[in-house]
Amino acid sequence: MSTHSRIRQRRAGDTLNSRGQKVVRRLCLQTLTYSKGPTFLERAAISQLPCSVQEEFRSGINELYVFEHLNMGRAKNEQAESPSGRTQEQTEEGGAWHEMAMERVLWSGEDIKKRVSELAEQITRDFSGKSLAVVGVATGAVIFVADLVREIQIPVTLDFVRMKSYGNSTTSSGKATCIADISIDVKDKHVLLVEDIIDTGITVSTLVAHFGVKEVASFSVCTLLDKPSRRIIPVQLIPGGKFYRGFECPDEFVVGYGLDYAELYRNVPYIGVLKSHVYS
Repeated sequence: MSTHSRIRQRRAGDTLNSRGQKVVRRLCLQTLTYSKGPTFLERAAISQLPCSVQEEFRSGINELYVFEHLNMGRAKNEQAESPSGRTQEQTEEGGAWHEMAMERVLWSGEDIKKRVSELAEQITRDFSGKSLAVVGVATGAVIFVADLVREIQIPVTLDFVRMKSYGNSTTSSGKATCIADISIDVKDKHVLLVEDIIDTGITVSTLVAHFGVKEVASFSVCTLLDKPSRRIIPVQLIPGGKFYRGFECPDEFVVGYGLDYAELYRNVPYIGVLKSHVYS
């Protein structure tokens, strides 16, 4: 028996079951969003619903329905596209969970892949014949490091250092603390620090000083994103060090490809600007 048939069999005073509620919710969204009126059978089914539910449908003021309509960000007869190019309806029915939170995409997965390959090629040339230790800054740089080292065509050692600066905020705390150091010996090695993003410069400056006492041969930095507009402390490397930058980032809060907000969005395959209502 179809859902419509079950609803038609109900008495006007009956409580709607969950499946019936879903049908009404879908019809409301169709009417509010697409201006699609119900079919004859749907109108018959609606006429058998409790009067209060019918009133909610006709007036369109039910709190859940209106919230859904506004959250989709569409007026009547509009189908706004998500960052991936799919419509909102397609995203809800099986699209990526993160697309609704994005204002726009800055760099696609293909853009990133191409730039990572270019950086790795340059690093390979610069450190050919040298003992190179790659040190990633966890957790943001993990994905970038994994892709980068697989493209570097010389032997490397790999380790991670963990810093604390942002927490669950969108702005730096103004102080960076090393909460987990590397375990490998980097004395007389050329160290390449890999960051996801450099903005204020506080974290990387702290790490330059941190590695300066480890008697390294040189200390270089490779950051996927550089946001110079937010710089507080200039990046000053140990003499002989090099600075590699993937992309210059606008002064907006970005997530994806390792970058997070409150530990979320790290697994997004592109880098995008997060909608302000998500974190405000």
